[in-house]
Amino acid sequence: MKKLFALLLAGILCFTNTLSLQAATIDYDGTEVESKVSTQTICDTEVVSLHKTKKPKYTILYIHGGGYMNTVNATHWAYADALAQELNANVIVPIYQTIGLGDWKDAYRLLNILYTNIRAKAKTPIILLGDSAGGGLATGFCEYLAKQGKKQPNKLILFSPWLDISCSNKEIVNYQDRDVRLSVSQLVDYGSQWANGLDMSDYKLSPINGDVSKLKNVYLFVGTEEIFYPDVQEFYQKLKDKKRKVKLTVGEGMFHDYPLYINQLDEADKAFQEVTKFIKK
Repeated sequence: MKKLFALLLAGILCFTNTLSLQAATIDYDGTEVESKVSTQTICDTEVVSLHKTKKPKYTILYIHGGGYMNTVNATHWAYADALAQELNANVIVPIYQTIGLGDWKDAYRLLNILYTNIRAKAKTPIILLGDSAGGGLATGFCEYLAKQGKKQPNKLILFSPWLDISCSNKEIVNYQDRDVRLSVSQLVDYGSQWANGLDMSDYKLSPINGDVSKLKNVYLFVGTEEIFYPDVQEFYQKLKDKKRKVKLTVGEGMFHDYPLYINQLDEADKAFQEVTKFIKK
């Protein structure tokens, strides 16, 4: 009982009031967005919501990538804005603390409070979307929810998820020279810092090692020219073996995180259509 009270109190103390903004910019290089913007602070972390109307049809929790080293950028904001506009969705983007400011424990604490709040308030389907490191964080968090006996999001969408922060898959060596964006040695260094002493094979850091039996309605995207390709293929098979409902789109000749580059890349525009169709089902 005392533990429950402490958790509730922590949740209350971590929140500040939501501030509604009617601006058409996001505070990142003056990124312009069509959506209305509101912010709240949870555990000293800014959480930004983009929405088209006051009555959205979907709630999308979007966890951005960046190797746990880089924060949300203009490409992420543009994608979140496009989702909000196309789907009449409330797209929630937590600007979680990256390496040097926080680690996995801080991220899980934030997501646990934020997701619980979303689950309590949302009257719409809840979609969890993550790209790259954010995809790994989203997946590990869903496995964490399952262990806690909590409800899964209605759908889980992952772009080039970083599923093993140790990059231990022996097949990765065949893709390193083809990947124009990622470096194994750099990623392992980032992963070690993010782990901050926790075993890097722990499912909360490397969800490819976790229990996927409770994950539901998963949609994976990956390019053939990225070092995460072998892990995503293995994770897809693991989900199929557990008879999970899962879909995989492979971008032939595509680079890491290619679905984010809408209005710049035909393959990304096609992926966006598939994402919106999947959410609407």
